[in-house]
Amino acid sequence: MNLLLPGSNSGITHKIETINVDMFRKAPFMPKIIIDDELFDRLVGTSIELGSPAGDIIVRAYRDHYEVLYGECYFEAYKEAFPGGSIRVTVCHFNDEQAVETSFKLAKQAFEIDTIEIVKYYKIALEHFSWSNAKLGRALNENRSTVSNRLELLHLDPEITTLVSQKALTLEHAKMLARVKKPQQNNFARLAVKNGWDTRTLYRHIHPDYRPKSGGNILEVMQPSKDTYTVKLEEKLTERSGCPTSLEVDKSKGYSGKINFTFHSLSEMTGLVEFFNRYSSGSNKWKGTIEIKVEGLDHIDEIETELVGKDDF
Repeated sequence: MNLLLPGSNSGITHKIETINVDMFRKAPFMPKIIIDDELFDRLVGTSIELGSPAGDIIVRAYRDHYEVLYGECYFEAYKEAFPGGSIRVTVCHFNDEQAVETSFKLAKQAFEIDTIEIVKYYKIALEHFSWSNAKLGRALNENRSTVSNRLELLHLDPEITTLVSQKALTLEHAKMLARVKKPQQNNFARLAVKNGWDTRTLYRHIHPDYRPKSGGNILEVMQPSKDTYTVKLEEKLTERSGCPTSLEVDKSKGYSGKINFTFHSLSEMTGLVEFFNRYSSGSNKWKGTIEIKVEGLDHIDEIETELVGKDDF
């Protein structure tokens, strides 16, 4: 396969070398790829046929040995085929931050690893190097808040991680449940699966006293020119979406205009998108602009940090 390693302008050098298999150790922070016995046997067979590993193996020189950063399954299969022999690998001269970034990036690039599984190795990297969340974030080119949010997933009960891997629950569901004490996590998770709750509905059940912020009762600020049908529709959309909703439409033009949904957090916005996905037929009639109010920033660059940086997960 064609792995994307840092180019020469990065100052990082790498070359192909043939080294005895006993000189290698697995990097403790390298995400482990689980393969079944049948696939492993095929990799062994391919190694024997080729006389070389079945895939790329990326290592770095580390202390008195070489540390495997990617391609452990190929390495183990070749070692099974040629015990005690030498193996061709790509040796990179990485510092710790570069080693972590490469190991995580290549694992996600080449294999389907779910976020909850890979976060386990975030914790291992933090402990192995005694790093802060911010330093791990810099190594992975992630915001500190992103790393912190993902680490919360380690608080999930195994039953919930299974439901996420089976796609019975989304990662957003898992994020909310991770902030609930374990005795309650499974109860809420089972109810969410049974009743098909979106994240907004789950949030309301977890926080029954929560009330969305609002500038006032939407019915009090509506223009008097709105007809009864429009008023009723606003009430229904407000109830269904969970967000204060108002319509600005022209009846004479076939009710053309705008639907305004008001939200006050990322969680509310996510719930609103799920509402559209659940109830809309995907019609191309739905077009518009998302307007987000910005306030309380120390610097304009915070907009880039929040919106151009990596996703929370």
